Amino acid sequence: MDFNATGQLLIVYSAFVKFLRKKWEYNEAVHHLFIDFKKAYDSVRREVLHNVLTEFGTYLLHRAESFLRS
Repeated sequence: MDFNATGQLLIVYSAFVKFLRKKWEYNEAVHHLFIDFKKAYDSVRREVLHNVLTEFGTYLLHRAESFLRS
């Protein structure tokens, strides 16, 4: 992660814990979803993505190619 190790990460973590405690206090459901974006991005086979985008329109293909180049 690109967090300041002691600063920003602790702020985010404490805000998250405060949020959870409030939800539990009012007996509200809480759902979590954690995504490892680096692992998800690295697992994409670019040639398969290119073929799918080609099938679904050149606009999406051009947008994705410009994003992947930057």
